[in-house]
Amino acid sequence: KLNHFLKTVYFTCISLQGRLTSAEPEFILLNKYVRPGSVVVDIGCNIGRYTFELSRLVGRKGLVIAVDPNPMMISILSFISSLRGFENIRLFCCAAGETNTVGKFLKDTSKPHDAIFSTETRSKVIVNEHLKTTDTLIVKIDDIIPWDNVSFLKIDTEGYEINALKGCSNILRKSGPTVLAEFNSDQLIPFMISHGYQSKDYDSNSKNVLFISK
Repeated sequence: KLNHFLKTVYFTCISLQGRLTSAEPEFILLNKYVRPGSVVVDIGCNIGRYTFELSRLVGRKGLVIAVDPNPMMISILSFISSLRGFENIRLFCCAAGETNTVGKFLKDTSKPHDAIFSTETRSKVIVNEHLKTTDTLIVKIDDIIPWDNVSFLKIDTEGYEINALKGCSNILRKSGPTVLAEFNSDQLIPFMISHGYQSKDYDSNSKNVLFISK
């Protein structure tokens, strides 16, 4: 489709210019928490703003697992990754969840033409059977990567964070990675505390919470 083509061209150009980054305050802190040669996980990777920076930080001996249920975003990210030679990125077009199953993916259509120059999709995995959705594979992250040597996990899933984190329980316990999660549920902090984490107060204006293993 024309929209897909235009998005690919636009974001490829800004990536080649070194401008495919994030304005979120935690973005500049990544080098403090990502170990070279380690495994990092980007759940809800979108267009790859975090993915590419994480790839640079782990280096050629590291591995980035990037997960997103939006086929268009994964397609564009894959194109840019191949073009720029990012060989340490593995892409999964699926949602992250508590169990391995098939779920419903709701694509946001509130913006005309999908806002060609924006990556804000607001698409999400839902449980409401009455809305128009498409099927998507939901996987436990614990089942697709080794549990050890994971240094960082970023998650932004539009309200599905708790479900996705439950599927990362073994990684949280075995590796104790630093976790950056969008705050969309009052259950988030208690869940992370139960897995041996404490929240780190670094920017009160951020929509995200940074968790450090005790």
